Amino acid sequence: MPFLGRHDVDTWDIFVPVERTNCWVRVEGPRDHYSKTTNILLVAVFDRRRLFYVRSIKTVDFPDSKNVRFDDGNSVVIYKSEHDGFIYRALEDRLEEMK
Repeated sequence: MPFLGRHDVDTWDIFVPVERTNCWVRVEGPRDHYSKTTNILLVAVFDRRRLFYVRSIKTVDFPDSKNVRFDDGNSVVIYKSEHDGFIYRALEDRLEEMK
């Protein structure tokens, strides 16, 4: 799957299958503060044949994988840090600010 190539050399990522579908979600963030994509999370939704959505989400705090949670059969990505909070509904490609 060439569309899943890394956007930076030193990144972390989390892959989860979306229950009851053939889709997967990947959340990718930088490992160090000197990355080209500092303070940006990439969220991709795909199956084994094609990429459906990619979201580039700017954060205030340096992104950390420990701030990522999944809900609703892994179809919802929840990100919460000290200054950032969002909910991404992967199957709808909908980003919501957390209140």
